[in-house]
Amino acid sequence: MKKSLLIPTLVFIGISLTACSYWPKDSSVSIPKSSKVNVESKPSPAQKKAKSKEIEVFVEGNTEMHQAVLTKSQQSGYEFYILDKYRLAAEEPGKDIIYSKQDDSFFVKIEKLDKNTDLQKYKTEQLKSFKQLGQVTEIEPSTLFHKNFQNSSFSFITESIDSSGLKTSILQVAKTVSNEKFAFTFYMPLKEIAEGITPGFWAMLATLDIAE
Repeated sequence: MKKSLLIPTLVFIGISLTACSYWPKDSSVSIPKSSKVNVESKPSPAQKKAKSKEIEVFVEGNTEMHQAVLTKSQQSGYEFYILDKYRLAAEEPGKDIIYSKQDDSFFVKIEKLDKNTDLQKYKTEQLKSFKQLGQVTEIEPSTLFHKNFQNSSFSFITESIDSSGLKTSILQVAKTVSNEKFAFTFYMPLKEIAEGITPGFWAMLATLDIAE
């Protein structure tokens, strides 16, 4: 993993219109609504998650189906379906990263927060940290790329530049999944290849759930 993109080395240069294009509202992704009322019960063996399945990836205006494999975080007890061109790795205690095998400067930090975390206080702390880079823009969660994230507690974005001049958009989203609180921090360099990589992160994280 390239360490030059981590927050301590980043210098804020301002938000660009190009950065915003990585997180357009995706109107093509729909969440099916069940017509039946389900009674809570433990899933039967037949209901357990498949080891692999196709997931929707919205790329350049089109919805594509890509095969993904069920993967579990060894330290945080969640699981999700991971696409072939990405990898999950432990970064530090309580934090994992998913990174692109095509270009590992594209990655997402995943932090499972303590159940007692006050998300508003956490947001205030995170904003203070990000503002050390410069201007931070809060984003209305309902405008986020994937509908599964449009009920998030908060989201904000900044833009930075490393010592080589590479611009990187940094987006943080906090969301509750199955009564567990998570923070996701996307690191998206402003490169042409982003259009093929960024949607995969959203598609994979939309399948995240607590492991059985």
